[in-house]
Amino acid sequence: MEKNWMPDIYSDVPVAYAVYKLIFAEDGRTVEDAEYVYVNKIYSEMAGVGPEELLGQRFLSCYERANPIWMTYCAKASLDGEVIHDCIYAPEIGHWLDFTIMPLKQPGYVAYTFMNVDLDRERQMEMKREFTTKDIVLRISKILSSEEAYEVAMNHALQELSRILHPDRLYILETDGKTVSNTFEWCAPGVAPEIDTLQHLDYEQYIGGWEKFLKHATSVIIEDIEVLKADDPVDYWNLKRQGIERIIDAPIYHDGKIIGYLGADNYEKSDMINTVAILETVSYFISSKITNHRLMVELEHASRHDALTGIHNRNA
Repeated sequence: MEKNWMPDIYSDVPVAYAVYKLIFAEDGRTVEDAEYVYVNKIYSEMAGVGPEELLGQRFLSCYERANPIWMTYCAKASLDGEVIHDCIYAPEIGHWLDFTIMPLKQPGYVAYTFMNVDLDRERQMEMKREFTTKDIVLRISKILSSEEAYEVAMNHALQELSRILHPDRLYILETDGKTVSNTFEWCAPGVAPEIDTLQHLDYEQYIGGWEKFLKHATSVIIEDIEVLKADDPVDYWNLKRQGIERIIDAPIYHDGKIIGYLGADNYEKSDMINTVAILETVSYFISSKITNHRLMVELEHASRHDALTGIHNRNA
């Protein structure tokens, strides 16, 4: 290495770096645009264009989807003489950026440094999503294991789920393998209840086709019911009649057999929670609740009826 070698303090900055000349409005305070004066190699690679395509060009003309907040940051840094650090999503390049903007000695000029933090942001969002999902499941499990009466607890759990999933309808279907009935239901305002019409239906005809979805997934997930139109027209038109566009139905198991489904119609799609994980985990607590309730009903019946004749005994 030569003794007189000196680094290029701009190109050797280990992050994306750019210098802008600000274009002010007539009021002298509002930044309307910014002209590229310098970009280093890392910035060019992140932007996906060569330096020659940027230098001398205006920022807003280079990016049609540019977030105008960049100009707000420029104005604040230049006029207040502040160094600003923040992290935002940049739609113009489709990345999360951790950035610092600083005013330069030459009035009307600012410099930006950028770091792509997509992976960090993704990890943060995934951790937050996992935490929120677990917190929701914990809240509903407490409801189902509380001292509330059976029907009160089940309806309470559906109501709590509705605040999170924002569906049109939540329901519990119970089956003995031959027939299926809607035993609990929550409906959003303006959505017609279906619980009275979905009683003692033929299992195979009504939801027997759902089991084919469970061969490749842990729940019945239909994001667009149009996929049912050709292969399962009965189910398709039943859902269409109710104004349903998408559904998730988590199977409720007991001793390895399906005893029902916990379902959500037209649920809200959200990156903040794992909707499938919530329904599937809650379905285990519902299974326990249903099984225990059935056992209590059987014990009560046995205590009040003769085992041979089925008529009331002295306890009755």
